[in-house]
Order: sequence, then C-alpha cells, then structure tokens
Amino acid sequence: MKLAYVGLCCLLISSCHSQHDYSIPERIEGDWEVDHVKNVKINPEKLNVFSNQIHGRAYKNIHGLLIIKDEKLVYESYYKGYNRSKVHDVASVTKSISSALIGIAIDQGHIENTESKVARFYKGTIYESKWDSLKKEIRIKDLLTMRHGLDCDDFNHKTSGDFDTFLRSDDYINYMLDVNMVNEPDKVNAYCTGSTQLLEPVLRHSTQQAVEDFASKFLFDPIGIKSFTWEKTPKGHPAMGMGADMTARDMARFGQLYLNKGKWNGEQIISKAWIEESLTPYGKLFDFVDYGYMWYLEPAITINNKKIQYYNALGHGGQTVAIYPDLNMVVVIIAGNYNNESDYYELLEKYLLPAVINE
Repeated sequence: MKLAYVGLCCLLISSCHSQHDYSIPERIEGDWEVDHVKNVKINPEKLNVFSNQIHGRAYKNIHGLLIIKDEKLVYESYYKGYNRSKVHDVASVTKSISSALIGIAIDQGHIENTESKVARFYKGTIYESKWDSLKKEIRIKDLLTMRHGLDCDDFNHKTSGDFDTFLRSDDYINYMLDVNMVNEPDKVNAYCTGSTQLLEPVLRHSTQQAVEDFASKFLFDPIGIKSFTWEKTPKGHPAMGMGADMTARDMARFGQLYLNKGKWNGEQIISKAWIEESLTPYGKLFDFVDYGYMWYLEPAITINNKKIQYYNALGHGGQTVAIYPDLNMVVVIIAGNYNNESDYYELLEKYLLPAVINE
C-alpha cells in the first residue's frame, strides 16, 4: 500500500513537471511558422526558468503568453481555460489599433495629416455645435498623444470626464463634448479613454466607410487577423479605445506588423513613416513613460551588458504586445491581472530577456 502511494505521488509529480516542459508550438496551416527556441538562439534552460515563474505564485493571472522570434512562433502557453482559439478582451490595446487605422487613412489621403483639426470632421453632424472655440483647436495628433486638454483622466474620478460616468452614458461622443477644457491642446498629457472615441467619426466621415469595414479591408485581412471583434458603443459604433476581443496569435500579428515597419509579406500595409511617427515620444504619460501615438515607449533597459529598447501596446489587466526591435522579437501576454497583483515587466526583464540575450 505504501509503495502504491509513493508510486502515485511520483506519477503526480512527474505530471506536474511535464506540463512545464518546453514544446514547439503547434503548426496550423496558414498560421505562424513555428520553430524550436534553440534555433532562434534562445537558451532553453533559461527559458524553463522563465516558464516556471509563470506557473509560480509571483506572476499569477496570466492567461496566455507567446514569443515570436525572427518571425517564428517559438513559445506558446495558455492557462485558466484559455487556448490559441479563444479570444480575450485586449482592453486598451484597442487604442493602438485605432492609431494604426488613422495612419492608414492618412496614407491613403483620406486625412491630410495629424495636424488636422478634429472638429472639421463633425461638420453637418448633430455634434457640430458642441465644439466650442477651444475644443476646435484639438488636432488628431492631440487625441493620439493624450494631450487633448480635456478635463478627463481615467485615474482621477474627480474630473468632469470621469471614466465610469462615461461608460454609463448613452452617447459617448456627446458625453465627451460636454467635458470641460482645462488646458490648451498639446500642453499636458492626461490618459483619457473617452477622448479616443472622438476619432471614430473622423475615420468614418473621412473614409466614407464604417470603421469596421475599413479596418477589415486595409488592416485585419491583409495581415491575417480573423478573430478581432469590436466592442460597440450605445450608438452602435465601434469603441475606439477599449474592449475589443482577439486571440493572442492575432495580437502577435499586429505586433509583428509594427516590428516590420508596417510591412507584411512584402506588402506595405502601413507606411514606414507612420510607424516611425507613431513611435516618437510626445510627452510623458503618468510622469514616467514616454507616449507616442497610443504606444508606450519604454525606458531602455540593460540585460547582460546590452541596452534594449522596446515599446508596448498595453491594456488593463496586463494585456501586452511588447516589441523588441533589437531582438527581432514580439511578446504577447493576455491576462486577468485586474488588481495589479503581478509585475509582468519584471517577469519579462528578469526571466525572459536573459534567456534571449546570452552574450
């Protein structure tokens, strides 16, 4: 009986260990090319340390993590009922996608440039009279960089553009145009999801297409994103700053597009100029991180004596598309870290990057 018990324990321990062992991601026809991490010069032993950290208590609430290295999917793990086919709320990663759509519209000549005043796209609409003299100075660029001047800050419920009240409103555009201006545009950074919604009519009226159709035709379909689903506003339009759903593999496609300076399979989906403009800092968000066109430009870090630059599309709960140009790598995290219990920056910097940088 004792031997049987010991044997059962060994079996259980073996099973627990085996589920942490590295395996090459499954190759799906028409999807990512896959490869073993050692073939892209990622240290397997150090990667196992990284993987074990995900299974530990320090970095809980991760639902999935992918590594794309040298345009190949080399690591893919899912947890808590998620898998490669199950979509996940990407939260504010939606903003980075909306930014890309503005860039495509500019590339195609529907919008002159980011200096264009937002109010001009509201002419003839029921909202035209809501643009007072100061709001009329808001440029597309000011919305993309969170330098709108509105009394709106998602992290300050005392502002007149309170995020929770915005969500309860029956007309997001009308609500935002009732928000006071407290600064001139392009003076102060303030993170405001509601301000992003003001870009929806800009895209719809400039392209003469529904945003969903424009996005599918010129962004999602060309790079093979099939899972993306917009959250809808009370008026039935896509929410530009939050709530979209997609799979982790499709999130990685979006990241790879930016890593490739807007190219996909040799086709320029977004101009290189737009990518570079988007990844230029236009002020610090939260007083410590540079912000581009709805992308976070992280401070450089040093790993094994090598300085690494990277940038992120981020969403509430830990949704992450991290891009490392010097390493030709994209990392995707989907998560439920809504109480900020885990530091995924530390996870990547302390455990993943040392596995990639072996000098």
